[in-house]
Amino acid sequence: MRKKNERYNKTLFNSCLAMPLYLLSLAILKIIGWKIDNDISRHYRKAVIVGAPHTTNWDFFFAMLFFFGMRMRHLYVLGKESLIKPPLGFIMLWLGVLPVNRSIAKNSVAKAIEILNRAENMFIALTPEGTRKDVAEW
Repeated sequence: MRKKNERYNKTLFNSCLAMPLYLLSLAILKIIGWKIDNDISRHYRKAVIVGAPHTTNWDFFFAMLFFFGMRMRHLYVLGKESLIKPPLGFIMLWLGVLPVNRSIAKNSVAKAIEILNRAENMFIALTPEGTRKDVAEW
């Protein structure tokens, strides 16, 4: 029988594709002229990563390039619950999306903290609400 939290260990970041995606990410980042200055996963075992401002859906693609480029093995992304619905929901779960129902307050932050506290190694990425448009502050 699978443990309830076992799904948190089975993501693309922990799969046999992680190394090829790491190399591909580094190549793409180099081609577009970007580089990774600091690899937080070498210095910390747990962290919350805030991606802001989140102004376009391309932010997800570039974030994945950086996450693979940093070889983050225990990365999860807080995302809206609708992302895990068919037909592509299983891919989002494989990418480490932790679904959040944003329409009702259910202590999502407390649940994320509980998951983070139980884990030995875990990074949770999120984008602050209200940053999908160009804003002066968030």
